[in-house]
Amino acid sequence: MTRAIIVVDAATVRPGRAGPATGSIWVSLGELSFPMEGWNDFVVVILAAWVGAMVRLLRGSTTRERVHFMEGPYFVDVLHPAEGPLRLRATGPPMRAERACVDVEASPLVESLLSGSDAVLGACRAAACWTSDAEELESLLPALRRLATQLTEQLPPQDEG
Repeated sequence: MTRAIIVVDAATVRPGRAGPATGSIWVSLGELSFPMEGWNDFVVVILAAWVGAMVRLLRGSTTRERVHFMEGPYFVDVLHPAEGPLRLRATGPPMRAERACVDVEASPLVESLLSGSDAVLGACRAAACWTSDAEELESLLPALRRLATQLTEQLPPQDEG
């Protein structure tokens, strides 16, 4: 199974001129960085989309979510079957080509979303670029934290020998 995490660089968060804050955000799917390492986009908006999607998937409200990157025709479909791991399909140009299709454990992805969101929200406060998008992201985090705790409790014990 491939390890998938959301990577953000809170040091790159900047207030938007007429919109949401921007910053570096991408998905690490094993060896692949999608859309690419250092991708600059509307970091708060994308994190809120990821967090909302994961909450719905882990609650079982849906089995499929699509999260778009805003700057370009890139998106990730996240599928959560009744049994088994999450499946992530990363798609982008040209011609909406599938760049990766991997099965991943939810826990590392969720943990990266929580830590990345906390870092980006802290950067937004520090840069005085707190917006309704930041409010939305912040309001979604408690539900994801509860679900993260449930995921951790469901993990099999680690063999220490």
